[in-house]
Amino acid sequence: MTLPLVGDKTHAAPRCLALIILVALVTAPAAFGQSVGGVVNAVLALRQANGNSPVQRFDGRLYGGRIVDTTITNAPGDADPLNFAGNDTIAFTIVPRSGDAAPVTCQGTRAQFDSCVRDNASELLDILFPRSLSESLAGGDLALHHAQQLMFTTVLGGAAAPDVGRVRRSQTGGRFEHEWFRREGYSESDSGDAWQGMYQFDSIHVSLEGRYAYQNEDIETRSTSFSADYHPSVEIDPSVAWRVGVDARSGFLYSRSNAFDFGSLDIGGGVWTSARKDFSRVRIGGGSMFQGSKSYLPSMFIGDDLSWATDAVGHRAIAYDLSYGGLAGYLLSERTSVNAKVMETRAVHSERDRPPTRLLMVGIAYLIGGHTPIDFGYKVSKGGGLNAQSLFVQGNFRW
Repeated sequence: MTLPLVGDKTHAAPRCLALIILVALVTAPAAFGQSVGGVVNAVLALRQANGNSPVQRFDGRLYGGRIVDTTITNAPGDADPLNFAGNDTIAFTIVPRSGDAAPVTCQGTRAQFDSCVRDNASELLDILFPRSLSESLAGGDLALHHAQQLMFTTVLGGAAAPDVGRVRRSQTGGRFEHEWFRREGYSESDSGDAWQGMYQFDSIHVSLEGRYAYQNEDIETRSTSFSADYHPSVEIDPSVAWRVGVDARSGFLYSRSNAFDFGSLDIGGGVWTSARKDFSRVRIGGGSMFQGSKSYLPSMFIGDDLSWATDAVGHRAIAYDLSYGGLAGYLLSERTSVNAKVMETRAVHSERDRPPTRLLMVGIAYLIGGHTPIDFGYKVSKGGGLNAQSLFVQGNFRW
């Protein structure tokens, strides 16, 4: 299917995408401004059972790091041994769970601790969010998630075999998915699940994606993300359905936990290409996508206790990734086909270690009413210390 770049709706796509981004920017500050805590709140959330002892102990996992050997000693005359204020003193240490970064230690009163946090902002960010903000906060990197969605629904397109693939409304218009995941090397409790969906306006080449995730570590985190992308293409060779396209994306992430709340704006863009060929009852194809992505932490979206993180996030360089994969479909009957897609994403350039992620999807497509395929399937991915599985349903769910 050729997706033309010109026509009576040429200007509709930019207007639609601009409106979506504007709504995100207007509504995000209201959400991000709610009772945001800082590193102190994160420490207090990991308090051990110490009763009302003047020396309170803290230990536990905090996203990409672990707080260890940390105590808060109550100052003489302070009637509340459970807070950290005034002349109370802290001995704080946080180490990376991966072991590939130096620990950060801070000692002293609350004012001295706050100063130490600001002085070590970049080092703390590297421990808490070693690969990206979203990988730690949402149980998956949003840039990687977007690449997977775009590759499966648009770049690789339908894996249905020829007779199914030629029917009207064969392109994916919507996708709903339930995912569950667990981090390697940690207990069963270090896990989570997510609900995510996608809706695609094919005539203007715009997709909307949303995701809600819950993860349970030593703290509980709930995150919500939303993004919109514009992905037009031109067909180079109809005989092999060879297409070349571009992609531009913008979105935001907001997370809440009993440690602290966090929010970020994410942007990205890149180029993609794909081709496929039909052979009787079989369809095969392949595609690739190259993208750059970056996160920002606008100060107006967070409280003063997290202002130390704004510049540290902004100074991180653009991360570049390459995704590539293939598809195969086989026609079982006039209305049914089985299909499979595989994909791998590798970091091309990044300041931090980003191991490759591999993904496999298998599914069954069925024609409803003789013209609209619906696809049920199972997906598994592994990489970066995270194992994820999901069940999904996708099809042309358009108004």
